[in-house]
Amino acid sequence: MKKSVTIGKKTVSVIGNFQLKYNGDAKRFRMTNINSFVPPGKSIEDKLAFKTQQGLVESLIISKLILSFKPDVNPDDLHNVNVLIQHRDVKIDGMTKEEHEELVRMGLKKSNPKFTLTNIDKVDDEAFEKEVELIELKAILYSRKNPLSKEKLIYIASNFGIPYKNQFTNEERLIRFLQKRIDQKLQSDKGVRASFSELIDNIKLTEMIYYLNEFEEAGIVSYVGGIYKVKNIPVGANKEKLVDYFETNPTDFNIFKEEIIKLNQGTVHSL
Repeated sequence: MKKSVTIGKKTVSVIGNFQLKYNGDAKRFRMTNINSFVPPGKSIEDKLAFKTQQGLVESLIISKLILSFKPDVNPDDLHNVNVLIQHRDVKIDGMTKEEHEELVRMGLKKSNPKFTLTNIDKVDDEAFEKEVELIELKAILYSRKNPLSKEKLIYIASNFGIPYKNQFTNEERLIRFLQKRIDQKLQSDKGVRASFSELIDNIKLTEMIYYLNEFEEAGIVSYVGGIYKVKNIPVGANKEKLVDYFETNPTDFNIFKEEIIKLNQGTVHSL
């Protein structure tokens, strides 16, 4: 199999590591596929099929938003990257807008391909890692297989300062609202994306911080003279001290938590 592919007037190297990215709506993604095809002007004998351990197949299953290929070490990946470069539904990252439009006019590419193929050895590593990270976090945020509950979304929203109270009485609309606002936060900066990962990984702490904010709003916790107090008992100068206090006094935390649940009329429930 060739180490470069010519498509139109453009020669594309197949040396390096590649990633195929789904260009559709991440929140609707479950699983898709990309079919074998006959290149324009060719006969059925020239049909380009994909290759797996089982041999040539009619379609390649795309089970993730981003699929990796290592053609330098995997012969099947080398074959498949060759095919993907020539596929009408795959945009080649690195081509100019004019080069892509020329391929569209020649019937070699769609104007709005379903996938983008990137040689990750030839891109800005930091920018690409940021894009991959964002896609992976969106996959968690909009997952249908393991969806985040309304409660978890509210806990995360609270940590990010996103309003969540009295937004919608309809639960489904509230979930969509929270997903959209968290999504906007994720796109803002790297620190927010790191925080989101931490909040997901330690959802119990995320829940506690949510309730600390609620305790403060309800007057259970106060911040006076640079000191946090719980029912007028000084506990420390920062929220880490508040967390330590309630981890040491779980009974107090659960009592106040029940007060908040009743106050919010069951808007938020325990995990």
